[in-house]
Formats: sequence, C-alpha cells, structure tokens
Amino acid sequence: MKKKIAIIVTAPIAVKIHLFDLVESLKEDYSVFIMTNLSKVNDEFLNYLPRDLTLIDTKMEREINLFKDLRSLFILILNLKKNNIELSFSLTPKAGLLASLASFVSFIPVRIHVFTGQVWLTKSGLRRFILKGLDRLIYSLSTKVLIDSTSQRDFLLENNIVKEKKSLVLGSGSFCGVDTLRFIPSDEHRISMRKKYNLSPDQIVYLFVGRLKKDKGVFELIESFSHLRSVHKNINLWLLGPDEENIKNQILSDKMSKEGIEFIPFSPNPELFMNAADIFCLPSYREGFGTVIIESASCGIPAIGTRIYGLKDAIEDGITGLLVGVKEIESLKHAMERLLQDHVMRKKMGETARMRAKEEFDQRKVIKRILEFLDSEYKKVAD
Repeated sequence: MKKKIAIIVTAPIAVKIHLFDLVESLKEDYSVFIMTNLSKVNDEFLNYLPRDLTLIDTKMEREINLFKDLRSLFILILNLKKNNIELSFSLTPKAGLLASLASFVSFIPVRIHVFTGQVWLTKSGLRRFILKGLDRLIYSLSTKVLIDSTSQRDFLLENNIVKEKKSLVLGSGSFCGVDTLRFIPSDEHRISMRKKYNLSPDQIVYLFVGRLKKDKGVFELIESFSHLRSVHKNINLWLLGPDEENIKNQILSDKMSKEGIEFIPFSPNPELFMNAADIFCLPSYREGFGTVIIESASCGIPAIGTRIYGLKDAIEDGITGLLVGVKEIESLKHAMERLLQDHVMRKKMGETARMRAKEEFDQRKVIKRILEFLDSEYKKVAD
C-alpha cells in the first residue's frame, strides 16, 4: 500500500512552477492528493499539472476573509479525514496556516510546512504582530518545518518564530532546486533572442524575472538603470513577469526615461531570456531563497541582489555575484556599473555561478533530499 500525502498550496500555479518534479517523484511511493483552489482553473491549465493524482478544490484564496477561510478549513479537514492522509506538506502563508490547523485537528501524524519567506517582514504595527503570531502557530502545529535557506532559519530563530528542535534546512537550501539540464548556457538561444529584440552582440542586458512589485525592488532597479543609461547607451533592461501593481503605468506617469527598458508580461521559458542576458538583478526587500537567482546562475550569468536573508544564500558575494543594501540606489547603480565595465569579472562570476548551481542546487539532488526527509519522518511515526 502506498503512503498517502496531501500537498496543500493556496494556488495551483505553485504546483506547476515549484512542485511539478517533486510531485512526479513522490508518485512512485505515495498516493498524492493536491489540495488547492481549483475554482478559477480551466481545463487547459489542468493539463499542465502532473497526472495520476487526486485534485481537491479547497476554494482557498490569498486574501484574508474569515468566512471563506473557515469554509476552506472545513473542506481541508473533511478531505484529510475522508482520504486517510498520513502526511501533509504545505507551503505559502495562507496554505500553511489552514493546513497546519486542519492537519492538527485531523490527527495527521506527519505535518510538514515549508517557510519560503515572511510576509510580515515589510509590515509594521499590529499587522506585523498578528502575522508573526500566525507563523509561530504554524510552527507549533507542525511536526517539522523546512526552511529554504540557512540565513532565513537564523532570522526565524532570532525572532522566536521557530526553535532548533523542529526546524531545519536541507543541504544548502532551496526546496525545488534548478533543472540544470534545462537552465543551461546556449549560444543558439542567445543569438535568436537578441535578434528578436533587435540587440547587437555588444549590447549589455540586465534582466529581472518575477512579479513586478514594489517590494521586489523594481523602482530602485529602474531608477539605477536610468542613471546608467544616460551614460552608457549600450545597456538594456528586461523586466519579465506579471505587473501586479501597475508598475509600468506608474513609471509612465512619473515621466521617468523608458529608453532601453522592455516590459515582458510572461514567458513559460525564462531560460531563453536568461541566456540572452548578461547580468541578473533582484534588488528585493524580502526573499525566502530566490530560485530565479540559481536559475540564472545555472545559465551562466552573475547576479546582483540585496543583502537580505535568502539572497545571501543564493548569491556568494564577490564570487557568483554582488550584494547591495536594500533600497540603496547608489550601491545598486555602482554594482550594475561594476559588472558592466568588468567583462572578465562578469564572465568568471557567471562560470562559478553555473558550477555552484550544478553542485549544490541541482533539482535531482534537492528532490532526493526531500524524499529522504519525508520517508524518515514517516518511519518515525510508523515505527
């Protein structure tokens, strides 16, 4: 008989982007139940999810709504009991809270949550206090929590969110790793993508990949780039990702220079853009780990990020990229110019980043560590 595991996430896109390969590997020894919000998902999207598993609609939503959250909690409890689930595995804050509550009251023997960053980090006052308390509750109701970077675990320990006993980081961090056979340097892709965007071989491309939001440091990145562009006409900035906060129109209304900036709403193949780029930029205010950093590293390009927990693990400062202060436009601009001007440094950092991605964050190694961890936790209760 296969063990039964419930993967609980707020939105199914997390399964497609972050958990697809893990779920595929789990299916060998587990009956997998995906519990997520399916109410707004079409059949075409469902075809992109792993096969041979059970999908359960929790109607869970990201925004706080007491009535809807209680409804989702009831659905989770009902289905955890009905399907005799033995392990629950959750990530993202809302899913973590509801999953830990539902799993605890349903007497699920193995309850695992993955911390991938704290939403309260950029909050203040009562809201921060409440959100921190909810993270403590998630920890207390879980049998173990995984944390996707060492520096994030240190931060959570310092803030008394988790304790040493039930929290750990697997390997060097990351819970999904990077497919180093997909994210790989390619001259062919570099040439074709640059041709598509009318860029000559000598032009330098800075790349951002992620949701376009203020707390991703997008405004600081654009301002720093605009200053550099006034001096260096051979540079370009690509912003790849959904514009969740109407960033593009805010920039247009501010009458900031848009010269050299390309907004790209979405691509299922970010590796194509990483191959065409020269320097990856993520001046975020908060990150759990920064998967896009190791994806770009696997493509052989160095990164510039902020000196925050998570990114400090994804980027080795001065070795695979450069770290700067949060919201420090001058230091960000200096780092961008430094890599622009020093071709030898840029090339060496990119090569080292690729090597580190393969050795420490290869997806197959990361998934193997997670499977071994889950099997170990299950055996403890089974014995």
